[in-house]
Amino acid sequence: MENIISVKNLTKEYDSNFILKNITFEVKKGEIFALLGRNGVGKTTLLKLLCGLLEPTEGEVFIFEKNLGLNKKNILKSIGIMIDKPIFYEHLTAYENIAIHLEYMQTDANIKEILNLVGLNAYDKKPVSKFSFGMRQKLGIARAISHNPKLLLLDEPMNGLDPVAIRTVRALFVNLKEKETTVILSSHILSEILQTAESIAVLSNGKMDKLGCVEKLQEMYNDKLEDFLIERMEK
Repeated sequence: MENIISVKNLTKEYDSNFILKNITFEVKKGEIFALLGRNGVGKTTLLKLLCGLLEPTEGEVFIFEKNLGLNKKNILKSIGIMIDKPIFYEHLTAYENIAIHLEYMQTDANIKEILNLVGLNAYDKKPVSKFSFGMRQKLGIARAISHNPKLLLLDEPMNGLDPVAIRTVRALFVNLKEKETTVILSSHILSEILQTAESIAVLSNGKMDKLGCVEKLQEMYNDKLEDFLIERMEK
């Protein structure tokens, strides 16, 4: 199966401090890949490097088998992004915010259907300024998927979601996988990673430990898997 992402010796340094150091990994087409780690370990930084919002100190990122640094404009057309706190036009509705995004991406979509996928169909006429944190998260996910991207980069997508919304988003990810969309998500919540992702990597002290298939890890460690992952996170 083809690699959607190939990262080679990726390093990011701020003020002589290494946030990420010599990270190398690959993500397959149609894979739900999770970055697990404590707050502040560099998960958001890595996602920003994967879509060109940050430039690496060293190393290379290949998306769709193309060098991101040399082909950023074309590559970004096929990526859906929700990183950090989503920013919207506060006085506009969810529908209008997505419509603006689609215009910018020069494409069309059934916006009501997209809002329905994340459970926001009943709020398409309410200004975003009135949205709760969880509703804003849903809108961020809806906007990220609206232009039918081949790759999704989602930073802590389950934050602020109630149990019903979490189940809805999980089902959405499965649906996207069936369409061969690749999903990379970050989280510090073990239970969500284990129920959502197929493959997992742990970030700790600037390094990545790619642990592989979640199903195989569950078979290997059974009820000790959580202890194993926490140990990796604390390295």
